[in-house]
This record gives sequence, structure tokens and C-alpha cells, in this order.
Amino acid sequence: MIPARLVLALLAAPGVMAAQATAPADGEGRHVLVVTGLSGEPTYAARFQDVTTTLLHAFESRYRIPRSRIRWFAEKPDAAPGRVTGRSTRENVLGALEALATEVKEGDIVFLLLIGHGSMTGDEARFNLPGPDITPADLAARLSRFPRQTVVVVNAASASGAFLQPLSAPGRIIITATKTGMERNETNFVYPFVQALADTGAGADVDKDGAVSLLEAFRFAKAEVARSFESEKSLLTEHALLDDDGDGKGSEDPPLNAVGGDGSVARRVTLRSAVAVAGAESDTVVARLVREQGALQRQVDALRARKESLPAAEYEQQLEALLLRLAEVGAEIRSRTGGSR
Repeated sequence: MIPARLVLALLAAPGVMAAQATAPADGEGRHVLVVTGLSGEPTYAARFQDVTTTLLHAFESRYRIPRSRIRWFAEKPDAAPGRVTGRSTRENVLGALEALATEVKEGDIVFLLLIGHGSMTGDEARFNLPGPDITPADLAARLSRFPRQTVVVVNAASASGAFLQPLSAPGRIIITATKTGMERNETNFVYPFVQALADTGAGADVDKDGAVSLLEAFRFAKAEVARSFESEKSLLTEHALLDDDGDGKGSEDPPLNAVGGDGSVARRVTLRSAVAVAGAESDTVVARLVREQGALQRQVDALRARKESLPAAEYEQQLEALLLRLAEVGAEIRSRTGGSR
């Protein structure tokens, strides 16, 4: 049971538990790496390029993430000269993650999107690239370099479900287009997912707060995929999953109001700038508080994931301390921004 004094603190700071885990101004704290893999044929190559350019345009214009913080590795870099960082080889992608690990700060958001085809050979899943493919073990090793960041991995390829369990960890949001490695047909998930993030009139912003959370984008994309199959009277061959509680299981339908369990982190995370609030752009104290807010929430999520392994009294004591500090930080942010956060 939550102590009465903690309840009072939370009531005095409304909206703390629903606070957005957004990043500070003008791209600070947000890092994007998009990988478009082997296309197999020109039709897919065109689709992968179109959906990527749509997303990157939204990142730069809508989310104000500067190009210097966006990396795009493509099968054919000359298809978008001056825009693609390099060829999407295993060496380049893993090297970019290694380099990014030296650039990020505590509380940053790292967004990795894989667009293309996947495969499952025996018990090993792969994301198909020119040359050697990337495996879950490859990514897990590199993502371990981001222990104090919010890591978002969206594997939109076929057979991507086999990536979920190896990549799952507290502080990570893992989204896969399929629920197993055996769903190997072409996937459609990435197109409505990007549509939701690009805010092209899709209506994904269910709570009407002016920002599409990763949970809203996931739910929108999943519903659109189902509608597409239904309209064609076809059997649904892809079942997207979201895991953000670190248990490696994933959920097909995490609730929009999730508190604990899958969806509780993704519902708070957006890629918009935290300076939508007046005056915050030049307020370095607010930027620091926003980072602390995100770090505290990740600690809460990690603690909840460990609940069953801790004595009840110790769990309640740690949770109380974190939630009280969250309430204090949330109240201070609102006082400095006119109550808009």
C-alpha cells in the first residue's frame, strides 16, 4: 500500500505519473539511427526509401531533431546522395552504435528503426543486410552500452519477433512487427507506424495532447495493419508486439493507460521537443529537471520489474522514495514553465 503522505504528494503535483519522457530543446537528448536493409527487388527499395524519407522529414521539421543527430544507413547510399550516412552493412551499423555510445548523455533517447526483410534460420533470427546480416546477439551487445538512456528499438521486418526477448531490458522499448521468427511474410507495420509519428492527419494522437507517444503509434499501426488485411479478406500474417517492462514477453494490446506492465513506458515517451512549453528553451534548469524526471521514471520502471525478487517492505520503501522525488521534480518543472508540464 502506498503511504498516505506519498498520496498527498502526488495529489499536490497532478500529472506527475503521466509526465512525458521528452527530451530538451532543439534535438538535444534525441538520437536517431534508421537502417534500411536488403530490398530484394526495386519495388521494395522504393517503398523503404519513401517511408524513410517521410520519417526523417518529420524528425527534422516536426520534432526539430537536427540532421547531425540522425543517421541513415541504406542499401544503396547513392539513392539519396547527401542524405544517407553510409551503406547499411553490419560493420557500419554496429560501428555507428559504438560511436553513439560515446556521444549520449544520461536520460537521452536513442531511437533505432530497422526497415526491411528478416529471416529465421534454425533458431537464429537475422535482419537482412548487404553482406553479413545482423543478429539479436549483435544488437544486444551494442545496446548494453546505453544503460542510462531510454532505448527504443523498432524492428519492422519479417521474423522480427525473435529479436524481442534477446533485446528486452529495463529502460528499453522493444517493438517488433511480428510475434515470432516464424512470421516470415512481408510486413506492413512500418508504414502506418511512420504515418502516426509523422502526424499526417492519421488521428493517432488519441489523448489529444499534441504529441504521439510510442504507445499510440504502436496501437495505431497495429489497428491499421489489421484493417488492411480485413479489407482484403486475407488471413492476418503479422502480429506486432511491444515490450517495455523488461520481461522479454511482449504484448499485442498494451492499454493506453498502462501503469506497470507493457505500455507503461511507451505511453510516456515521445520524440517531440520538451520546449513546447513557453520559456523552457533558454531555461537550463528546466532541461536538467526534465532529464532527472526521465531518469527517475526509468528507475521506477526497473524497480517494478524487480518487485517479485525484493522483500515487500524494501520494495515499498524504494518505490516511495522514487515517487516522492518524481512528485517534487514534476512540481518544480510546472512552477518554472507556468504549469504547462
